Amino acid sequence: MTMPTDERLRLERRIKELEDQLDMEPLHDLESSSELDEHGNELHATPYQATSLKNAASGYAGLTGATKLLLAHMQEVMAYADLTDDPIPGLIATHAAIAAAHHAKYTNNEAIAAIEGEATLALDGAITEIHGDANFTLSISGGNPGMDVGAQDWWEYNRASDYFSWFINNTERARLSAAGLLADTITELHGAAGVTVEGVLVKDGLVDGIDVAALDAAGIPLIIDGSGSEITDGIKGWVEVPFDCTITAGSLFADQSGSIVVDLWVDSYANYPPTDADSITASAPLTISGAIKSTDSTLTGWTKTLTKGQIIYYNVDSCTTIEKVLVSLLVTRT
Repeated sequence: MTMPTDERLRLERRIKELEDQLDMEPLHDLESSSELDEHGNELHATPYQATSLKNAASGYAGLTGATKLLLAHMQEVMAYADLTDDPIPGLIATHAAIAAAHHAKYTNNEAIAAIEGEATLALDGAITEIHGDANFTLSISGGNPGMDVGAQDWWEYNRASDYFSWFINNTERARLSAAGLLADTITELHGAAGVTVEGVLVKDGLVDGIDVAALDAAGIPLIIDGSGSEITDGIKGWVEVPFDCTITAGSLFADQSGSIVVDLWVDSYANYPPTDADSITASAPLTISGAIKSTDSTLTGWTKTLTKGQIIYYNVDSCTTIEKVLVSLLVTRT
């Protein structure tokens, strides 16, 4: 069976390409066959010496068994229906498909995207990143997980008690739990802004513009009235302490110039009534001496702490001329 002309021409071109690659020389002295093309013209095939004869013994010292055009090569060429087919791209595609994993190379953004796409990212141990002169350590297993920022600052989660803590300069500054935020000091972040808690502005010692510290100051007063006569000695009245507080001063205001000494007895509800043995003024009871008023903020030897619910008895030790007097105790809430 005769090979079609166009296939024969393609085969000859392919052989010529292989010949050029292997530095083969055509032998024109060998007898060749001829055929007619479709127009009746004679076609001449270029004769070639058998590759088995192109060896060192035949004067082709540059050829070896590895560089000859072997029969297997010719069979490979003849196996292609279209001599322009190139198997290399197909082989590359096959290799890439099989070994995709060891060819994978992520850019930073691709790596981040790949991690973010994971439903669960399981890490264990401590992850440390050194950036410039700062040392950041993220602890995610064992003990209390957290993150260190330098040697003295960190935050951590307390597994046993279920709360977060923030440490600055090795001291716990804040704690967050289901009960809320715990901190010893809360300071405004931006100057003159104050701190707002549930709609209440705390700023410069004021709560919604009110001086809270001033509200801690209070007075416990009692008027001793002689009903138009000089006040006699003895117990003249009593009051219940309304809140825990500390006495800061004691004063007397009389209706006229004279002298008077007032002692204070204090005891609990359970031990009511107080007695002279329960005096809180030591050797310095409130005293007016030849005057209309007096005040004492030193309170030497006094028991100045009062507890809500205690009872204060006012006892006049002595009095001259004065018929009415206001006994005033200044206190600070505690």
